[in-house]
Amino acid sequence: MTCKEFEELMTAYLDGELPEDKRESFERHIQSCKRCQSEMSSYENCTRIFQKFSKDEDPPEALRKAVFEKCCCEDPSDCCPPRKRNN
Repeated sequence: MTCKEFEELMTAYLDGELPEDKRESFERHIQSCKRCQSEMSSYENCTRIFQKFSKDEDPPEALRKAVFEKCCCEDPSDCCPPRKRNN
């Protein structure tokens, strides 16, 4: 698996939506790639911040963008989809 493939599958992995063969390849890659380990950690940290921020409402877009720029990526729409609601 390449780092680009890893990035494309990260959200599906975290949501438990990857088929077993892709999940195994994803997990092998993250064990051996420091860059992707860091990317995964940043994504998980951003997700935790937003979960703590609000349970019922999405944060203002300006705040969301500022947080993702600091901890994840320059353009949050590239790597961090909007939070899914449990409704």
